[in-house]
This record gives sequence, C-alpha cells and structure tokens, in this order.
Amino acid sequence: MNKRIFQRIFKIAEVSNLTKEERMAYEASLQDKWLWNSAMSLAEKKAAEKAAEKERKKADQEKLASAQSLKNAGVANHVIAESLKLPLAVVEKL
Repeated sequence: MNKRIFQRIFKIAEVSNLTKEERMAYEASLQDKWLWNSAMSLAEKKAAEKAAEKERKKADQEKLASAQSLKNAGVANHVIAESLKLPLAVVEKL
C-alpha cells in the first residue's frame, strides 16, 4: 500500500484519541489554516486581476499612441480605426 494511506490512517487514529480540549484546539488550528489559505488565495487572485488590468491599460495607451502617430503621418482615420481595432470616434478625437 501507499505510504500516504498509512499516514492518513495514523493521523485519523491520533485525532480520535485526543481529549475534548485537544480536539477543540486541533479543530481551531485547522480552521485557522483554512482561513489563512482562503485569504492568501483571494489575495493572489486580486493581485493577478490588478496586474491584468494594469497591462490592459498599458496596451490601450500604447494603442492610442500608435493611433496618434499614424494620424500625424497622414493615415486616414478609418484605416487607423480598422488597423488598431479602435472605434472611429476615438481616432477622430485624437
């Protein structure tokens, strides 16, 4: 059998032999661990979302800068809009 299975069985036996106070402390420590893991997971998710949003904004700014450069070079607004996938109204306001 797998070593992890024996470890799991041993852990169950250990927990079943705990006193009431020890079991309460054990369960509280498990709950703290779960809460910590949940908080860390949420923080990681929010950080990833924030980084993705920052990258989107940077890409949008670069796209607008490219549109402005093309417009300054005399490229037609509709060509810029189609090429950079920008609304024509945005290109016209540059």
